[in-house]
Amino acid sequence: MDSKMKKYRILLVVFFGVFLLHGAERFPERGFYLGTNLLVDASVPKIKAVAERAEKAGYNTVYLQDWKFGRPWHFGERYKKRLREVVDILRRHKLRVIVEVCHVGDPCCLLDEMPEEAEALPSLNSEFRIVNGVFTPENILPNGSFDRGLEGWRLDKGAKIEIDEKAGRSLHFTIASPQDAPKGMSRAWMELAVAPYCQYTLTFKLKTKDVKGPGPCFGLNASFVADAQENLHGLRNICRRSIDVSKPVKSTQDFTEYQVTFNSLEYSRLKLVAGSWFTRGGEFWFDDFSLKPASFLNVLHRKTTPVKVTSQDGKKVYEEGKDFTRIVDPAYANYRWQGNFDDTHTPPVIKILPGSAIKEGDVVKASYYHPAFTLRGVCICPNSSKLKAHVEKQIRYFRETVSPDGFLLNIDEQRSYGYDPECVRAGISSGHALNKIAVFAYNKIREIAPGAKVYMWNDMFDPAGNCYRDRYYYLVRGKGTLYNSWIGLPKDIIILRWTTKNSAEFVKKSMDHFASLGMKYIQFPGYFDTTTFNPRSRRFMEMTVDDPACIGVGFGQWSGIDHFGKTTHLEDFLKMVEEVSARGKSSK
Repeated sequence: MDSKMKKYRILLVVFFGVFLLHGAERFPERGFYLGTNLLVDASVPKIKAVAERAEKAGYNTVYLQDWKFGRPWHFGERYKKRLREVVDILRRHKLRVIVEVCHVGDPCCLLDEMPEEAEALPSLNSEFRIVNGVFTPENILPNGSFDRGLEGWRLDKGAKIEIDEKAGRSLHFTIASPQDAPKGMSRAWMELAVAPYCQYTLTFKLKTKDVKGPGPCFGLNASFVADAQENLHGLRNICRRSIDVSKPVKSTQDFTEYQVTFNSLEYSRLKLVAGSWFTRGGEFWFDDFSLKPASFLNVLHRKTTPVKVTSQDGKKVYEEGKDFTRIVDPAYANYRWQGNFDDTHTPPVIKILPGSAIKEGDVVKASYYHPAFTLRGVCICPNSSKLKAHVEKQIRYFRETVSPDGFLLNIDEQRSYGYDPECVRAGISSGHALNKIAVFAYNKIREIAPGAKVYMWNDMFDPAGNCYRDRYYYLVRGKGTLYNSWIGLPKDIIILRWTTKNSAEFVKKSMDHFASLGMKYIQFPGYFDTTTFNPRSRRFMEMTVDDPACIGVGFGQWSGIDHFGKTTHLEDFLKMVEEVSARGKSSK
């Protein structure tokens, strides 16, 4: 090899060494989120493979998550041994291990241990008629089968919607061109009077033909909204989800029944909206809409959530086990595993008993509490009397088992609050409640594992995240009640600042927010569960280079470890960070 070529190669090695060093100097913590299931034997070689790749790429931290972290002691010595094995693998690859604890949000794995502590919603004075000795709800939705044409229904202007006489007088939508769905919408809606604070079940049938569109449901929805103006803007979607995710919509299918369960909250009038949002083509039919009070679905049984059944005028109170059968729901918090909820199973059948004061044909009113379902599941009540002891038990378990380098407080996406009797009794806002549990967990970590770092997600403590000043947040009671949740947070909590919005304005507002609090953060600049690399992440990292409050970067891929073995941007992400860091330094 001649001397010129040798010098060239030496310079190339030095250049790339300096190139990598720039990223390491600017962002000393380079972490990635790793979701897994440690009970599955196959997870170990996958974790090892990811750890090897991460070490080579230049990562030095892993934020480790497993649903079993909600109650790891339940799975005995086998789980403890596996946890130690995996943490040892990660540390051999020079990765600091941060474990998740204090799971307060949607969904909540702590409910596996204490399902009765779910955040509750009241269902008050739901009416049932006694038919053949059974509590029977009655349909309150008129003309749901379109027997009277479009009476009571209104349509998006310009949308191609009509009654199809050949398909059983169903409501027929056609999207053959963009003109058939102005602004991407093709919807019908009906305004209904409802009882406030009542759990309802909406059922309907849907048929499709060659439908194309976004997501697993092709943009087809049926849900209830509140606070909606005539043009449906400014709405509050109070449904957990629009179409039952356990029964996906097919591009072409015959009439199939779906179910949506929700609580009317404080509203006496709601809009049922059915149709398509950005569906790109095809035909579909809606039919047989029915809306009834839910028949004792997922009734919570704890001292603060009583069941009460009265006469229609409220003067007589009937006794469970004497006037009617006990309310026992075998499927309560038992969907696929203990502690997991669903809102589509068949509710228990409640009957009058011999000698009951309730007679055939009577109308009774029932009041009870049920879990608040939101997008992905059910949240725990932040004011639960059992929560703090459970969080402390989590922290002690991990400290004694693997002595992690840090703890991540998974206070994230708390989509319901304020209607539970525990919350009403506490008399504090949703933001104050989350702040209290965060500070409690922080203090316990300082007591039990004083050398460990403490991390927390940004969204429930961020005005550019979910802490709106003047808007509703899902089923959280009141507008703006999450605002100011950050007041008094310990300044040495490190924020994992995930970019939930694709707007540079929101990202900058969030960065400035935590900097103004004197807090440091790790920048998670986007969503990477896609086959193509997120282009906005580079722009967000360029904004971060000169922010002294940012002490690291994080790669978030939420699909779990299996996704890492298929299409991943684990290495691409850190290369992009290094490029941005090098350019930032060279421009000074």
